[in-house]
Amino acid sequence: MSFENNFHKIITLYGGRQALSTLLGVGTSALSNYMKRGHMPARKFALLAEDLKQRGYVLDQHSFELGELTNSYAKKPICLLIISGGIAAYKSLELARRLMDEGYIVCGVMTQSAQQFITPL
Repeated sequence: MSFENNFHKIITLYGGRQALSTLLGVGTSALSNYMKRGHMPARKFALLAEDLKQRGYVLDQHSFELGELTNSYAKKPICLLIISGGIAAYKSLELARRLMDEGYIVCGVMTQSAQQFITPL
């Protein structure tokens, strides 16, 4: 299915162009431009994908295919753990373990200086 067809499905899901443009913070003409180009800016895609996830859908970035989340994945909260350099980097490992024990999906990101305290593994 083409980007344009998938985009029309999303517009319909939101109840029209005005509702979608309000969510994205753009005018309705910007939506037409996205359809003509066959893609949308990354930051607008991120806003749309996050809102769709809250509604129980997943949006593929490459194909722009709209799918439904599985129940088990949709119910798990996601935590982005950003680790910077400092002695507290050691405690971040314990925090990640505890979050996973509580059912969170943990995605870790670390700075170069954090790698002086802990390894990426």
